[in-house]
Amino acid sequence: MCSQLKELELTSGFATIQQTAKWLATFLSIGSVILCLALALLVFLKRPDESISKFLSFFLLSYGMLMLGPMEHFMPYWFPQYSELVFLVQAILFPPVACLLLLVFPNGRFTPRWTRWLVVFFFASDGDLPADIRIG
Repeated sequence: MCSQLKELELTSGFATIQQTAKWLATFLSIGSVILCLALALLVFLKRPDESISKFLSFFLLSYGMLMLGPMEHFMPYWFPQYSELVFLVQAILFPPVACLLLLVFPNGRFTPRWTRWLVVFFFASDGDLPADIRIG
């Protein structure tokens, strides 16, 4: 009887830790989204006439909402048949756009002219590349 009581106490302790970790992850996710939204607003208000600031603001908005936000936790409740859609959008859309942002960030232009072909390669191969790689 005593061992069952200790197991019950341990189980409830682990459940409390797990619940705390879920809440902490949710608060960190929401805090990251707020930070991305604030940075996007700041960049856009600081330089509203430059195209790179518009691109960076849009990237921060979409990154905050789709990558950092709790979208993957809410998607199964809103659209149960499309619960994996968020992960698919994250995997297909963001690597090429992040590459584009890194290549044009300082001034909005491709500094070495050949780097524009890297973005074309990323967009062309993003959907097919993981399926073509076979290990073993």
